[in-house]
Amino acid sequence: MGIGLTKSKGALSLFAKGRYLQMIQQPISLVDVKSEHGHEFGVRYHLTDKVRISYSWGIQQTRLALKLPNLPPLPLSFFDIHQQLALGAEF
Repeated sequence: MGIGLTKSKGALSLFAKGRYLQMIQQPISLVDVKSEHGHEFGVRYHLTDKVRISYSWGIQQTRLALKLPNLPPLPLSFFDIHQQLALGAEF
């Protein structure tokens, strides 16, 4: 639900959302999760008042370290880029 926006036919809107996660307490001592970032950007086009099509592009990165006994911490990083095309409806 948009605040102060009308959803008329042919309306084009941009959207973005993001997330940053940093663990305060680690549940497992062997894995140290440093941080997780997630961002998504997109455009939405209203075909009618109730039907819309949207395209989004996002990235997600997770940084952690593996802590094995008698070894230095092994840093790991996972990086994901994704795209999505979606058709939505409101009832």
